[in-house]
Amino acid sequence: LIIGGALGNLFDRLWHGFVVDMIDFYVGDWHFATFNLADTAICVGAALIVLEGFLPSKAKKQ
Repeated sequence: LIIGGALGNLFDRLWHGFVVDMIDFYVGDWHFATFNLADTAICVGAALIVLEGFLPSKAKKQ
């Protein structure tokens, strides 16, 4: 996910000269940061790596 997201952003940067952000949330007067699917893939991939660190190891204890 992280590599795919990075490559997606790199492709945008090389093709357009900038990264295209296309998801924009507004709730009333509150505005969340604008982002794209590649950014989401990077964040989800990083979160999965962090969560993996909290899981017990499946290696047999001797």
